[in-house]
Amino acid sequence: QELVEELEYQRDGLEAYNRSMTDISDELKRGNAELVRKATRLRDEISRGEQSIRDMENYIGSLKRIKEGLEIALNNLPAEEVHYLAMPLFNMGIIPSVQNHLAAHGIQYVGDLVRLDEQYLLEIWGVGPATLEKIKTKLNENGAWFGMDVIRVDNRWYRRKQELTTD
Repeated sequence: QELVEELEYQRDGLEAYNRSMTDISDELKRGNAELVRKATRLRDEISRGEQSIRDMENYIGSLKRIKEGLEIALNNLPAEEVHYLAMPLFNMGIIPSVQNHLAAHGIQYVGDLVRLDEQYLLEIWGVGPATLEKIKTKLNENGAWFGMDVIRVDNRWYRRKQELTTD
């Protein structure tokens, strides 16, 4: 009888301990769910903040280009007009379907192309290595290249003149 009472006492103790562990487990699950919600909120806030920063950088870059364009237009900044860059893409002999894909990305003039890099163009649907080589050849034939630093003022394209320095 004494052994049975001892075992029942231990069983009651284990059941109480088990209930306590279940309560702790439930509390941990609630805490974990709350942490996941907070982490998701923080991740979203960071993502929005990063996008805001990118938007501001683009806006600042746009303002700098506008300022530089105005300086060129006022002849305060030495630049030379590059007439070839004002030509529409169809002058390059690019097939119409590729022209349409480029136009969907805001690329309508040769000047729009030269400000880009090759990898960006390859990511546009319809622009493959053969088209890219054709574009590069045509650009090179006309004294232009990818990554060329140009400014658009109305429908005219300018390239800054490099100042010669003597040491």
